[in-house]
Amino acid sequence: MTEHNLTAIDLFAGAGGLSLAAMQLGIHVKAAVEIDKYARKTYTRNLIHGKYLFSSPLAISVGALSMLD
Repeated sequence: MTEHNLTAIDLFAGAGGLSLAAMQLGIHVKAAVEIDKYARKTYTRNLIHGKYLFSSPLAISVGALSMLD
């Protein structure tokens, strides 16, 4: 598998299909945003692996993003 050294934030993440595909391609998904509580629960159960999961894009600040590793 190729390592791309890319970093992403999954907006409108749903249950995490895009995050899963990105991770399989070697893309580091730092955070995800999903407003639906049931989708967040599924995402958390299946894919969280140390990522931050926000409930709204409005909950993300530049400071919060700079603290993600």
